[in-house]
Amino acid sequence: MALAIAVPLARVLFLLTSRTQPEGVGALVAATILRGSVILVMALWFARLSEHEHALQRHVERLEGLLPICSFCKSIRTQAGDWEPLETYISERSEAQFSHGFCPPCGRKHYKEQYGDVA
Repeated sequence: MALAIAVPLARVLFLLTSRTQPEGVGALVAATILRGSVILVMALWFARLSEHEHALQRHVERLEGLLPICSFCKSIRTQAGDWEPLETYISERSEAQFSHGFCPPCGRKHYKEQYGDVA
């Protein structure tokens, strides 16, 4: 953005201080200001695109890759070496929320009196 301002200003100053001023200096100054404005808009646009790209990259990196998970309790080992419950780990690193229930096989296993003794 600094170049978008500095280059046109330098050109205008050069045009105004040159010994042989061409005819239509006003038109040249106006064209220079217009070019600088276009460069400034493009710089702002690219800065916004870059910001958006970085945000997307951070979002993708949150839950990408292999997760060291316990085979029994399904806790996940953090980079610090601590073990966190799966729900806590994912909730803190994403926008996901959990609601708990149980599947029919687990219902039969843990609530035999309601589901009957089905193996």
